[in-house]
Amino acid sequence: MRRPGGAALAIGAPLAPAAGKPPWPQRPSPRARVSPPLTINRLPPDAISAPIKDVSQPPPNDALRDLSSFLGDTATKEIVQVFLADFPATIEKMVTSGQEDQLRLAHSLKSSALHMGSEGLSKRMAELEDRLSRPGGAVVPGELAEAMSDFEAFASDLRKYASA
Repeated sequence: MRRPGGAALAIGAPLAPAAGKPPWPQRPSPRARVSPPLTINRLPPDAISAPIKDVSQPPPNDALRDLSSFLGDTATKEIVQVFLADFPATIEKMVTSGQEDQLRLAHSLKSSALHMGSEGLSKRMAELEDRLSRPGGAVVPGELAEAMSDFEAFASDLRKYASA
């Protein structure tokens, strides 16, 4: 084998680098790279007193934050609105229902309250559910009024969140 220029080349012998160049590939110099020119927004800034659009209340508790991160804020607010409307109506149904229906309704309210983040209200409904699951179990007078009182105390934050 012959090198360019006529000299013989042995097999396996390294090729000599071209004059002034190293034998490894070279990267272009950082100075050789040219950045595109920066574009500057020359529009005037919005007025500071401009109305803020689509401002929303954050979810008031961890349970609703989790629900909102999974379903989105709009769907979570709709679920909260359904809970706010259904809880009082379900309590009213319990007054006139038989034990089996009361048990089912208490279970539903217990789960719904927990999903909304009210552990206290959920615990109250769990106690009622436990009592109703026993033979002869019944709602204690005033118990539903206390549940409604707990609901109203908890519901104020939910109403703010759902209406924002």
